[in-house]
Amino acid sequence: MIYQGVHADNFKDTQGVAINHGSDNLQTRLGFKTYLDILSKAGSILTYSPYLALNYIHNTNPYSVNINNVEYTDQGSNNLGEIKLGIEGHITQKNQLWISASYVAGSHSNQKYLGNLGWKYNF
Repeated sequence: MIYQGVHADNFKDTQGVAINHGSDNLQTRLGFKTYLDILSKAGSILTYSPYLALNYIHNTNPYSVNINNVEYTDQGSNNLGEIKLGIEGHITQKNQLWISASYVAGSHSNQKYLGNLGWKYNF
C-alpha cells in the first residue's frame, strides 16, 4: 500500500484562472512474482535472477487537477494491470544490479511502458 498525499498550493495563473490540486490517493498492489536463481559459477557469489511479475493495481482517486472549476482526471487509472520482466543480480559481494521493463494498462486506452535500471552498493 502506498499513500500519495503530495499537495501543491492552490494558485491563479496570470489570467486569473484558479488552479487546484486533486485528492490524496491510496494505491494498493496485489500480484505475484516468479523467478529463477542462477549461480554463474559453482561456489561463486555471482548470481542472477530473471523474473516475471504480474500485478493488479488499484488507485482510490485518479490523478487530477481542477482548472477554473473544471476537473481533469487521468481516466482509466483506477484499476490497472501490470506485466513486468526483469533480471537482478549480485555482481560482487557488495554490488547488486537490476533492470526491468513493464507494461501497465487500464481502461480508456490508458497504457504506459516503464523501464528501470538500478544499482545498490552495500557497505
